Amino acid sequence: MRLINAPRNLGFAGGNNLALRHARGDILILLNDDTEVAPDWLAQIDPLWPRDPAIGIVGFKLIFPNGNVQHAGGIIRANGLTDHKDYDRADSDDEERDQELIDCHYVTGAAMAFRRQLLDQVGYLDADYFPIYFEEVDFCLQARRAGWRCVVAPRARVVHQVGRSGEKRFVWQTYLRMRNHALFFLRLSRPCHWPTLIPSLVLVQLPLILVRSVRVYLARKLRRRKYADRPITLWGYAAQVERPDAAQIAAWLREAERYG
Repeated sequence: MRLINAPRNLGFAGGNNLALRHARGDILILLNDDTEVAPDWLAQIDPLWPRDPAIGIVGFKLIFPNGNVQHAGGIIRANGLTDHKDYDRADSDDEERDQELIDCHYVTGAAMAFRRQLLDQVGYLDADYFPIYFEEVDFCLQARRAGWRCVVAPRARVVHQVGRSGEKRFVWQTYLRMRNHALFFLRLSRPCHWPTLIPSLVLVQLPLILVRSVRVYLARKLRRRKYADRPITLWGYAAQVERPDAAQIAAWLREAERYG
């Protein structure tokens, strides 16, 4: 276990890239600090790598604390919109179907594993998406364009406590989603497509992102069951988790060393 202090907030891509430059091993894993892994989460993906050398990225089935599936892979539609994939299958309790891999266009960066060989080939997460959103979608797209397979292992489960690091800032969060979606959208396309893609982006996709964000905001403010314990405000930010002191960090490192 190694603790790396960043000089400043590097965002999702920059922070993970800093760790990846110090990481060792043939298989690398990104895991958010607001996750809780199943005891066999790694055992479920270990056999996949030698089975198919084309598998470059493996995602996990992310689950909300209430048991609902949050993410089991995503797809990039022809119009540039991104969406979750195979929810019916991901929700299935059929053990035989759960053995099957779900091919997808991208997996969420909250919990993803990939080969070092892939990282050496396509490069690190793109920090232009600072501070967050769409960097893992771009990374997976570059991997697939390089010939790698991107899959989800449905039996490898991770509980994701979404937004536990702090209270959501609705306006700022919506702006980041819109800006980074536009950046990704333009990178996905070619200049010859821009005359049709840019109107689609401005007139269709960005309004859809705004509508979805407003819907989530209202759901949280009205305390719908799914969002009951996930506060959100228009402007303010209030940390929900106190910053650990040096003694607490040292204790965590000692505990981690016990498990190798």
